[in-house]
Amino acid sequence: MLRLLPFMIVALALYVATVLVLGMSVDTRLIGISLPSGALLAITLSDGIILVGIATLFIELMTATSPRATSLVNHGLSLAVFIGSGLAFLLVAGCGTGTFLVLIFLMLVDVVAGYSIGIITARRDFTLERQA
Repeated sequence: MLRLLPFMIVALALYVATVLVLGMSVDTRLIGISLPSGALLAITLSDGIILVGIATLFIELMTATSPRATSLVNHGLSLAVFIGSGLAFLLVAGCGTGTFLVLIFLMLVDVVAGYSIGIITARRDFTLERQA
């Protein structure tokens, strides 16, 4: 059951929970790290959400290589999450930020890569079955 859900929804839920529900600004500073050079690395909420989005995109790409039928359902749900996020970006004031736009772009990469990997995997499996 967990395999059906697109993992990109984790980054989306994190955004919704912190920005829309808690009312935090994406510019809120989470961590400040002093580097050996003397520079201060400030990690904001926006940076953290984007990092979570990239990590979940990696997980999505790894699960896209699965030839199971559940991956087709996952790709369909990923497309639905992408379309819903695009609508939220256009219609919900709190979602009209650069951070949310980056999340939408990551979701677009997930959808396109998921279908592309699925097609390549299916073509390879079909070719192997014909040769046998």
